[in-house]
Amino acid sequence: TSMGGLIYFWTFADEEFVGVTRGKSYFTAQLAPGEHVLWSKAENVAAVKLTVEAGRTYYVIERVVPGFGKARVRLDVVDAAEGEKALKKIKRKLVATDEAKARAPELVKRHVTLARKRAAGDESEQPEENEAPPGEEEEK
Repeated sequence: TSMGGLIYFWTFADEEFVGVTRGKSYFTAQLAPGEHVLWSKAENVAAVKLTVEAGRTYYVIERVVPGFGKARVRLDVVDAAEGEKALKKIKRKLVATDEAKARAPELVKRHVTLARKRAAGDESEQPEENEAPPGEEEEK
C-alpha cells in the first residue's frame, strides 16, 4: 500500500493469512500452484482470483480508496514491470506479529464467504465491521 499510513490491511489467500500492510509497506508470500482467491480486509473486503503457476512471481497492489472514517482497499494484479516499479518506492517489508496471526482465523471465519463473492464479481453491499489494528513488525 502507498497511502493510508494509519490503516492496516489484512491479506489472505483463500483461508490462509498471508500478510498485513500499513502505509508504504509490502510483504511476500508463497502460494501453491492453482487457483486462489486473494483478498484483503480493511473497511471493506476486496478480492481477486489468481491462477498461480509454479516458478512465477506475481505482483498484487493494494490500492487505498477513500471510505467512511477508514480507508477502503482495492486489489490489482499487475505485470512485473509495474510491480517492480512499485517496490522501488516502498522500502519497508512487514512481518505480521503473533497477535495478528492469532486473530486471522476469526477474520477468515467472518469474511471468507464475502471474499469469494467479491472474487466472483459480486459487489453487492454488505456491512463490514472495523477491525482493531493487528500490529506489525518490520523485517530486519
